[in-house]
Amino acid sequence: MSGGGQRPLLQRIPVATKEVPVTPEQEKQLQHIETELAIASKKLRLVQLRKEIAKTELDTQAVMLRLTQFIETADRENIHMRNQRIINFVTGAIELADYERQHLHECTVCQTMCDTVMRVV
Repeated sequence: MSGGGQRPLLQRIPVATKEVPVTPEQEKQLQHIETELAIASKKLRLVQLRKEIAKTELDTQAVMLRLTQFIETADRENIHMRNQRIINFVTGAIELADYERQHLHECTVCQTMCDTVMRVV
């Protein structure tokens, strides 16, 4: 090796391409492969959609958990029922949700409001 130990670069020689005839059997195999590729592509898209659905479901569960924690915190902080809900309940227009019923049993402020509305109505 002369010239400082460097090797000469190899140059690619362009190769002439010529068409090769395809037999009917080979054409059929190519079509089959193309069909399998299309099916695989659709299956991949289906898996991607399922992944997105799973992520959305996880997000929904996280929101529900945070909402539950918020309601529990609100109960601890004695956030009271809206007066209109109490009036509608006392007059029989609505039924209370379970958490509202529980709050009413535990909260003296909301109990007093119910008693007051009952006396007026």
